[in-house]
Amino acid sequence: MRSKFNHLKTILVSSALAALLSSCGPEFSVEVKDFMKTFSFSKCIEKYLVVDYHLTSVVKENDSITSSRDQVVSFDLSTDIYSYSYETHNSGDFISDSNPESKIENYFYDATSGQYTHTLIVNKKSTTDSVDKVVVRGKVTSFFGEEYAESGLYTNGIYYGDQVKNMISMHNYFSVDYGRNLLVFDLKDQVVEKSVASLHYEVNSDGMLVAWNQKIDDGVKSLTSEITINLHQ
Repeated sequence: MRSKFNHLKTILVSSALAALLSSCGPEFSVEVKDFMKTFSFSKCIEKYLVVDYHLTSVVKENDSITSSRDQVVSFDLSTDIYSYSYETHNSGDFISDSNPESKIENYFYDATSGQYTHTLIVNKKSTTDSVDKVVVRGKVTSFFGEEYAESGLYTNGIYYGDQVKNMISMHNYFSVDYGRNLLVFDLKDQVVEKSVASLHYEVNSDGMLVAWNQKIDDGVKSLTSEITINLHQ
């Protein structure tokens, strides 16, 4: 069931990748197109220097929790002294070779040594080393997104602008909330491979993800995920 849910998530969240080079077919509304004009990866990594991110995912079977993930990321680049922290705890099907039961990672400035220290704790096994300041900045940049196939488009991060631009095949699910100045994607009760899936997320005028909710239910197992993000300027 884990692989099935991951596959459905790929269909819902990353369908843009299949259309990266497509320039024909349906189009976004004029309102959505205009909203997207200010999306910029480079602007986001310079503008949002303090971010708090929290992901929770729960898999239930017959109303009992069988798997879960809790992930918290925060960083602060607003001063000359950078910091970055990451913590995740997994259970059940969320545990894999690349996703251990627990992982805690911190980058911080050590005033005593005058260097940046990197600590990593995986399943209670700890390592510590010294790194350059640029490494901390690079860690944060990769959290915003990674370039897709040298295309100049960024995915797999909290910057959603490029992914949204290329989800033309799902244009009917986008609308602009002018009151909150957000682009909203809202798909409800879509049948995908015998499962019922819903996905709702919101992106600000710079292309940053600010909220994300997903639910997939096949009648036996259900996956519910939520992301909350606080962007400080």
